[in-house]
Amino acid sequence: MKLEVPNKLGGIPLKAYQSYLEIEEPKEQDVLRVLLGIDRDVMRRMKSKSVTELGVHLKNLMDRDHKLIRRFKMNGIEFGFIPNLDKATSGEIWDVEELIGNPKTMHQAMAVLYRKVTYENKKTKQYTIEKYEPGKYDDMMRECPLDVVLGANVFFYTLTSDLLNAIPKYMKEEVAQHKNNGHSIENGEDITDSIRLLEGTVLNLKMHPNYLSTQL
Repeated sequence: MKLEVPNKLGGIPLKAYQSYLEIEEPKEQDVLRVLLGIDRDVMRRMKSKSVTELGVHLKNLMDRDHKLIRRFKMNGIEFGFIPNLDKATSGEIWDVEELIGNPKTMHQAMAVLYRKVTYENKKTKQYTIEKYEPGKYDDMMRECPLDVVLGANVFFYTLTSDLLNAIPKYMKEEVAQHKNNGHSIENGEDITDSIRLLEGTVLNLKMHPNYLSTQL
């Protein structure tokens, strides 16, 4: 009996990963059954050592540093990551923040971050993508390669975390300046409460289940 074992996560579709994340207490066989599509009866006939080795192999793939993949092809369409997040609309960012943290809607977040490439400058490699149309690529993104998904997840959360980390520091400086200028302590305490709230947001972001789920 021969099995094709992936050497990278590009061979695993997002929909399989979503199914895996919804298992409350996944077992070793669940990893192979859901992510690799190996039938349970087939696993029963495999050597126990082989099943364990496959599980370790997948874990090692998940544990790698996941880099952002800006462009990829799927179903004959070339998709590109939002070229400049600074120019993304509030709606795009809000939708990603709302959708990316839930395994059931992760494919919808990918449909916001990645859209069909409409133009490419061959010299500079700069490109443009379609305007955001909610729902247009939702179903297709269920087939998105897992390496693309994890790279985008890590990139988006690292970027957002860095931004949120900078805000409390800035606000602390504002509080210090506020007090040095002789303003009321009451206002300073209000700002301090806001800092604590933001620091809690940063901590929650760093412990986001999507990011931790890369550890099988």
